Parts: sequence; structure tokens; C-alpha cells
Amino acid sequence: MASTINGYEGTGRSLSLKLLSQLRNQCTSSVSSEKSPLSSNEKAYILKEITLNQAIRYSDGDFVETWLNNLLCLDVSVATCTMEAFPSPESCELYYVNRDVLLNYHKSSEAFLQQLVALFVSSHYKNTPNDLMMMADAPAHHIFCLLPPVHVDCTELPSILCAIQVSLEGKISKESVLLEHSHGKRAAGDLIPWIISQQFQDAVFPSLSSARIVRIATHPDCQKMGYGQRALELLCGYYTRKVNNSDALLNMDGKEANETIPINSMQSETPQALLLRLQELHPCSLDYVGVSYGLTPELLKFWKKCGFFPLYIRQTASDVTGEFSCIMVKCLHSFESKKSKWLTDFCTDFLERFINLLPISFRNLSASLILNIIHLCNTESTKRKDFSAAQLQWFLTPRSMQRLNAYCNHLVDYHLIMDLFPVISKLYFLHHPNNFSLSSVQEIVLLSMGLQNKSVEKIAVELNMEAGQVMGVFIKTMKRILQWFNSYDIVSEANANNKNSILNSNSKEFSNLQSNQAKRSKNSYNSARKKQKFEETINIASI
Repeated sequence: MASTINGYEGTGRSLSLKLLSQLRNQCTSSVSSEKSPLSSNEKAYILKEITLNQAIRYSDGDFVETWLNNLLCLDVSVATCTMEAFPSPESCELYYVNRDVLLNYHKSSEAFLQQLVALFVSSHYKNTPNDLMMMADAPAHHIFCLLPPVHVDCTELPSILCAIQVSLEGKISKESVLLEHSHGKRAAGDLIPWIISQQFQDAVFPSLSSARIVRIATHPDCQKMGYGQRALELLCGYYTRKVNNSDALLNMDGKEANETIPINSMQSETPQALLLRLQELHPCSLDYVGVSYGLTPELLKFWKKCGFFPLYIRQTASDVTGEFSCIMVKCLHSFESKKSKWLTDFCTDFLERFINLLPISFRNLSASLILNIIHLCNTESTKRKDFSAAQLQWFLTPRSMQRLNAYCNHLVDYHLIMDLFPVISKLYFLHHPNNFSLSSVQEIVLLSMGLQNKSVEKIAVELNMEAGQVMGVFIKTMKRILQWFNSYDIVSEANANNKNSILNSNSKEFSNLQSNQAKRSKNSYNSARKKQKFEETINIASI
């Protein structure tokens, strides 16, 4: 397998940062387990990495190649962070990048641009020169950078800890939405408003103002340190006008504080600043911030930490990455506000549709990933209310409860209740009360068998367990759920119904018996009467 990183044929460092790191870990684990016998499914392999630095399309040091790489920012080698120690995320600040200064070919601005593009390319699997043009010319796009605190006398270019590219969306009139929906299509741009509006058939949602995070990239040397979460926190605070002026690096009287960003060297030949503090800007007020990305457990965990909720998962995986596109949003209004009611309604609707699609479109999705999505949507504000015993009987009849009770008492095989798996799973994941919950393993087994229709053998492979152990976990799960259902007194009600039905049948049989006896008595009386009349007729004739 080969991949080109730099140059006009390069695809970025996504392959080297993601796939190769995964292969290295697998190779290390296989080498460490060489002393232990391998199973039939495990194969030890050796990973060899070869790097070619010699030019292929050009000669070494060709000026045309150098000019092209500088023009289109094709050299995507991310410089190593030169900081002796990484600062705490709370001490870092988010800055707005002035694109007019960024692209004026000033020496300092050009170095900052090359560093910025290299960082974006390193985090995305597909990159083209059009991305640079979009970042430079699109009026709705904006760039933010999280930078460490730097002393005023520092002349070096600061290292970018995290960079964010956003696109302002929304504010689409209801008439335009209805017109596009009537034609069965949508206009270009405004990705999240159009998709969510189509999915939920809501013509009002596109009128909300929003910002979509096109790209977010953290420096490879300082990933998983909280810088991305800090950048998003400051970005959302900026659009909700919650930027703390007391924490500004510029005092109210205009004098510089002890620590400030060294933008003097970047402004020596330009009248405008390259980096602007958020306290100096007046942002437009937004209703929510959204993102569309390829669904992975790591990214879902990151966006969950940042307070985002899923509203859409595409039912077909990408041909390039094999990942499902996922749209998550964060409402910038409090959950108590009426302005955030749409998020509660959409999240509730999404969860029910997502669960119904698990055996169809998401059957091969990881059960742990699905469980994280369900838990994320099952918040206090979006969770459905508990149901009554009468409502429970809409889903489970008394005879179904008797079958479940027989299985939990080891009287029947689990095949007798297989038809109840989807119903029980949906009741648990959508309606279970706060004081009742299963363990993580029990939830995974219940989800895999009840919602994804996976076989016991496949679940055993995924959980690295024996099939008998999976069935042991499953019967314990059913016993716990039966205890929950028994709190509604359905079984006793079923027994009462059966008793009443027996009494009714006995009384009916008794009345039928009495009726039959009366009929037999009447028939015997009639036959005797006829016989008497016949004999009297014979006697009269003989006289």
C-alpha cells in the first residue's frame, strides 16, 4: 500500500496519522503475543514503512515545483511544536484570523498560512486546492485559531494549537424552503439546515441562524489534551456574546498586558492585524452550532464532551472511509428556554427512528457505539415519560408475560420469546425509569439481540466471550427486566383474567347442560304423549 502526502498528487497526512498508527499498534500487539499461541483467526505480521523523499514528477530542487507548492500550500508537513511545555487549555485564547491579511503574501502571514493549511490537511481524509480557495474567498467562511499565551517581546511565530473553520448558515425564508421541498430538491450550501429540514419535514428550522464547523484540527503533538474542547467552548461563547472582557489580553485603556500575541512583527508592513481578539469583535447572534463528520467512537466521544447532540446519521456508509455521516448540533440557548424546544423534539424523534433502523441500515455498526448514541439522546430533557400497566399491555399481552416468566424460570428455551426481543429492547431503551438500569454488558447483549438481530455466535465474537456466557448474560438481563415489568402487576392481572375466563366457561357449560337436560325432558314427554294418543286411537278402532 502506498500513499502520497505532499505535492499536487498528495492526499494529506490522514493516512499516516490514522491508518498507519492503527497498523503500528496492531503490529506491536501481535509481536507482544508471539510467545502465546495464536488462534486460527489471528495472524502475526510485520509492518515495514518506507519513505521516498526523491522527486518523481520534477527534478530535485526544481523551481516550478517549489513555486507550485508555495502557491497552493502543498507542503503539508506540520512543524513540530517548539514549546518546552504545553500550556493549560484554560490559559489559551481563541483568535479570529483576518483573511485579508492572511493572504496578502506578507512573510509572516505566509508562514502562518502554510502552518494553518498543513494543520487542516492533516486532519481530513480528502483535500483539494479548492479547499484553499473556499477558505480564502467564501464570504460565509471564517477561521479561528487557539494560541498559547506568549510574551510581548517574543518574535517567533506562535504554534497553532487548534484551528477551526466555520461556515455561517441558515436564515432561509419559509417560502424558499417550501418551494424547494415541493420540487424534491435543495439549493447548494446550507448543509445542515436543508438536511435537518428534509429529515423532519420542518420548514421553520432553516430560518434559524447557525454556524457549521467545516474543519477543526488540533496539532498532532498535542492531541487529546483538551485544546479542541477549549477552542469550541470559546467559539460558542463568542457567538452567544459570553466572551469575558476581564480575561482579555488587552486592557480597557488600550495598554498591552504582560502577555499578548506577538502580532507586531506581522503588522510591520500591513495596516491591519492578522489576529484579532474576540473581545474586539461584534459577532452575529446564532441559535446553534453544528457539525457533519464521519461517525467514529473517538469523534462521538469528543463532540459529546463539547455538548453536541446527534440529529441525523446517513443510512449508507461512505465509499471512501466506510463511515456513516453524522450531523450533531449544540443549541446556544438554555434547555429551559422555549427557543431550544426544537432540539428536544428533534432529538426524541431521531432516537426513535434510529432504533427502528438498527436491524436494517445499522446492523453492522458497533453495539458500544450505538449504546453511546442512545445514552447521549436519553437526557432528562429528551427522555420519554414512564408508562402505566394499561399502556404496557399495548406492547406485551398477559400471555406474553407468562412466556417471559417461563423463560426466566428455565422452563422453556429462548426461542419461545424471540418475538418479544424487539419490543422489550425498545421499551427499555426508550422508556426505562431512572431508578432502573442494566449493566453495560447486559445493555450490549440486549441491544445486539433485540435491536440488531445479531446471532449469539456473532455477539460472542464481538465481546470476546463464549456463546454460553452470552446466553447467561441474556437470561440475567431478562430476569432484571421481568422484575421491572412485575412492578406493573400484569402477571397477577393475567391470572385474574384466566380465573375469570375459567369461571365464565364453567358457568356457560353448566347453563348448556341445564338447557340440554330440559330439551331431553321435553322430547321424552312429547314422545310419551304421542304414544298414548296412538294407543287410544287403536282402542277406539277395535270397538
